[in-house]
This record gives sequence, C-alpha cells and structure tokens, in this order.
Amino acid sequence: MGVDKNFEVELLSDSEAWNCFAKIVGDNLLSDENSDEFKHLATQIVKECARLPLAIITVAHALKNKGIHFWKDALRRLQRSSMDENVYASVKLSYDFLENGEARWILLFCSLYEEDAEISFDDLLNLCIGWDLFKDVYALEESRNRLQTLLGELKSRCLLLKGNYGDDSVKMHDVIRDVGILIAASEDFKMYNIRNNGELKKYLDDNNKLKDCIAISLGANYEDEYCLPSRLNSPKLLLLRMKIEGSSLPDNFFEETKKLRVLYLSSLRLEPSPSSFSCLENLQALHLVEVEIGDTHLIGKLKKLKVLDLSGSYMEQLPEQIGQLTCLLKLDLRGCSIGVVPPNVISRLVNLEELNMLRSFNYWKAEGEVDDENTSSNASLSEVKNLTKLTALYLEIPHVTMLPKHLFNAKLERYCICLGGGRMGISSRGLKLNLELFDVSSSLLKERGFQMLLKRSENLQINKFNGLKNIVCELDKEGGLSHLKALEVDDNDEIQYIIDYSSMEPNHISDHSVLPSLETFDFNRVTNLEEICHGELRGAKSLAKLRQIKVLSCYRLKNLLPFFVAKRLEKIDVCFCRGMEKIVTFERVQAL
Repeated sequence: MGVDKNFEVELLSDSEAWNCFAKIVGDNLLSDENSDEFKHLATQIVKECARLPLAIITVAHALKNKGIHFWKDALRRLQRSSMDENVYASVKLSYDFLENGEARWILLFCSLYEEDAEISFDDLLNLCIGWDLFKDVYALEESRNRLQTLLGELKSRCLLLKGNYGDDSVKMHDVIRDVGILIAASEDFKMYNIRNNGELKKYLDDNNKLKDCIAISLGANYEDEYCLPSRLNSPKLLLLRMKIEGSSLPDNFFEETKKLRVLYLSSLRLEPSPSSFSCLENLQALHLVEVEIGDTHLIGKLKKLKVLDLSGSYMEQLPEQIGQLTCLLKLDLRGCSIGVVPPNVISRLVNLEELNMLRSFNYWKAEGEVDDENTSSNASLSEVKNLTKLTALYLEIPHVTMLPKHLFNAKLERYCICLGGGRMGISSRGLKLNLELFDVSSSLLKERGFQMLLKRSENLQINKFNGLKNIVCELDKEGGLSHLKALEVDDNDEIQYIIDYSSMEPNHISDHSVLPSLETFDFNRVTNLEEICHGELRGAKSLAKLRQIKVLSCYRLKNLLPFFVAKRLEKIDVCFCRGMEKIVTFERVQAL
C-alpha cells in the first residue's frame, strides 16, 4: 500500500487467550470448585489454539453449554492436527459441532460466494427453497423464519458475520470461507468454488471431478473470460452459480445437467437463450439477475419452478409464459423496467406467496378504464387481489384510481407499497411493513380502504399529503400508530401537529397507544408544523422508544420534545428552523 510504517499484529498473549476463551464459554463454569476437569481441558484447548483469536473464538462458541465429552473430543481433534492446520481444525470443529444439519448446508452455500461478498438473505432463501433444504416447512414465510433462525445460530458461533444491511445480509470471514471451501470440496460433498479460468480448466481436464459434483460456483472474473465447455458434463449437479461479466452460454450447455434444481446467472448475455434450457425440467429456483434476456418462451417449460428472480434484467414485456408456472411461490421483478404486463398472466400464479415489482412496472390499468386501440393493454391490480396466498407484496402505484377496493388484507406479513408518483425513496431500514404516500389526499385513502396498511406500517414516509393536519389523529386515532418505528415527512405545508391531544377523547388514549414503537422521525420542509405534541404528552409509553430525530426547514416549529422524552434520545439534528425557541421543554407526563 506504500505506507511509511508497518505495524505487526501479534498473537494474543497467554492471559489474553485464556480471558477470551473464558469470557465466551462462561467464567462461572471455569471458576467453579467442581470444574477442575473443565479447567484442565480448557487450558489444553487454549494452548492448541495457538493464541490465534479466530481459532479461540470459533472453538469457544462451539463448546459453550456443551458437556464434558464434547470438550474431550474437541481436544483430541485439535491435538491430532499439526500446528499449520490449527485454524482449519478449529473452524472444522465448530462446523462439526453444529447440531443442525441445515445450518451446515447453509454455511457451505455461503462458501460458494465470492470473497468479501455481501450475501443477500433473499438469495440464500431462494437457494434453500430451490434445494428443498427445509423438509418440514411448507410456506414461504415459514422458510424465512427457519433461515433467520439458522443464520442467527451461525452468527452466534462466529461462523458468519452480520452484513452491512442488518438482517437482510450476512458476510463470511476470509478464513472461515477458505475452510468452508475445503469442506465443500471434500469427497463428502463435491461442491466446487471455481475462482478463475485456470481453476476451471483444471476441473474440466479432470472429467470425473465435474461429473460427480453436486454444486459449482463460477465467481466474477475480471482478468479474463471463462472458457466454458460447449456442454457441462455434470449429471448429478443440483446447484450452479455463474457470475460472468458479459459472457454468453453455448446452446447445448445444459444438456447434461438435467437434475439441476438451482440456477443463478448474473451479468450474462442470453440473446439468444440456449435451447438446452428446456432440459432443466427439475429446476426449482431460477435467477437471471442483470441479464440480457432474449427469447423467454423456454421459461414457461420449467413447470417445477418455485422461485423466479429476474431482478435488474431488462424486458419490454413480461413474458406471457410466466403464467404457466403454477408452482411459483416467489416472483422477483425488481428494477426490470417493464413496459407491458399482459392481462391474465399474474392472476394465473395461483400459488404465489411473494410478488416484488418495485422499480419495474407502474402502468397498471385503472379501475373501469377502457382499453385504447393505439396502446398495449396492461393488467389491472385486481389480478393481484386474486392471489389469495400472497403474504409479501412490493408495488408502485402511481395513481389512487388504479387501486381496487380491498386490495390489501391482514394476511400480508411484509410489504413495501409506494402510492403516488413519488421519488421511490423508501428505505426499509430492515423493517417488514413499509408504506410511502406521495401527493395523495386523505379522502381518497379512506375511499380505497388504506387504513389497514396505515395502522400496521412500521416505516411510513409522507410527501405532499393533501388535507392532513394531524398525523396520529387523522391516520390512526384509536390505535395511535402503535406499530410505527420510523416516520419521515417531506414537503408539506398543512401538517400542524404529530400528536394533538385536544382532538382526542380521553377514552381513546391508553398509556401505550401514542407512537409507543417510534424510534426515528425525520421532518423536512414541513413549513406549518407548530408542535410535535400539542398538549401535554400523556402515557409513560408514548414515544418511549424514540432515539433519533431530525427536523429541517420547519420554520414555525418552536420546540421539540419534553425532557422526559428527550433524555432518551441518541441523536438530535435541527437545521434551518428559524422559529425554534427551545429544543427541550420541562414538562411532566400526565398519568391517565
């Protein structure tokens, strides 16, 4: 890197190594008078870890809450590894001690990703569904919960790291990944992470290697193009990941991969699509991410598909053949820039549980609209309404007139709905229930039955909302927006208050009903905002979780919050609020 001075990062000292191990397995266990045997084993185990932090941490997490026989077995394994292999041995030990076989598979799946990859939760979920990993799980939301539990277990063992997007991603330490690659490539699994063209040539020259393998990953290679074979001779292959910038696939490439369940293609050209796609009759998860897609009629022949991800892949029209995929559970069309969605395609996906069309399509046919002879006919949102198994929905709806009545129901476990011709700036912040309202009026929302979404939303963004003066009272007077965790309001000259107790009846207010879950709020150019709370804030749980606030260009705002709320805040950001007199007021909470 051309730095002037290098600093050597040394191994832990003996005492540091012991303290690190003891802190994880539990000081009580090792300090108890009856734990002499545990303490003796711990001393030898720490010694075998050779003062390497990663080895100590992974072994300690593997042994935490385990019986004496686990500790003895762990020491035996470590002692039989050479010092050059002690990191491998410690990580392998932690892997072997995973009680859940599904967690082991997920760790191996993660090792197939590129170095330092931000591994998407949704990608892993799709892979698990396509692989048919969860044997006793039958619904998409159940699969999500199972995967979240398993990832939590792997993170608690330090085998995976928290990603940059909270629960939406994970990462792998380089050393853990290297060990995972070795385990995956062993005779027990034959799952190969091929990282460059030289490695691919080596595997192709050894015909038996690819012939017997069950998973192949070809990572992004920016040095030279992969020299792909005309036909991939891997009859046992279940998973294929290919992230190859700009390359195309030979026409007969999939003829010998008829057992393939999961196919992930990214950054490729599929113009034309290889005719051997029709051989993939067992495919259950297909990812064509940022792919130039040509002829798509072959997709309709993949009758067993449960997951279809076309995110970031440009297409002028949603292929009508997709309507033939009646086993489909999840359809992801994010960022596809689709011009036409033909009628009676989406409505035929009778088993669909998740539909994501953010940043892809917003030309829904309005309710009662008559087709124009000079324009292509598009589907209406009534087709979405007919998907009775839907539990996750992500949509942009430019005009309220496009909404049929009762489109949304309480079965939705997660949603991101953007209503109005807005900037699509919604950020989920890791939240499941997200709603953005842009340039709409409160009267239209009441007519279209939007109250259910408003009352359940965790993340609400309001921009140019006409006719709204008091957020809590007018949007959810009785419930007090009890689920809301993040609130953002932009460009509004009508809102006066967030909470207005003068317009509430006392019996409508409970001690936990007014924004009890709110963690952050952000107001930008809300020029008529006078107070956050008009009247004395009631109830000890009102605004009890508020931690961050930001107000920008709110010219009439004179004060923010009473002290008993403000004292819990972690961040206050006030800019261009020329009428501000007090940041904090000293008032007492009124008991009900």
